[in-house]
Amino acid sequence: MILSEKIVTFRKKAGLSQADLADKLGISRQAVCKWESGESAPDIANLKQLSTIFNVSLDVLLNDKADATPRKALGSRGEVIRTARMPEVVD
Repeated sequence: MILSEKIVTFRKKAGLSQADLADKLGISRQAVCKWESGESAPDIANLKQLSTIFNVSLDVLLNDKADATPRKALGSRGEVIRTARMPEVVD
């Protein structure tokens, strides 16, 4: 999945409209629309904010091969201690 598709997917999973996401980032809805259509891409500052909003790493956003499914790390009592990404195995 490419960055533009990931932005759409994560935005929808977060229950946000393009306008909602734009408001959180302090940008226009049109900028978000351009990112999602692949017409442009977010700068590094916006990528960092997107990773925080979507609770994913920058690697997940930028690596076309990265697993986009969040994994939950559990403590000894079964409580969620963080959301993590499993590293990709390369042969």
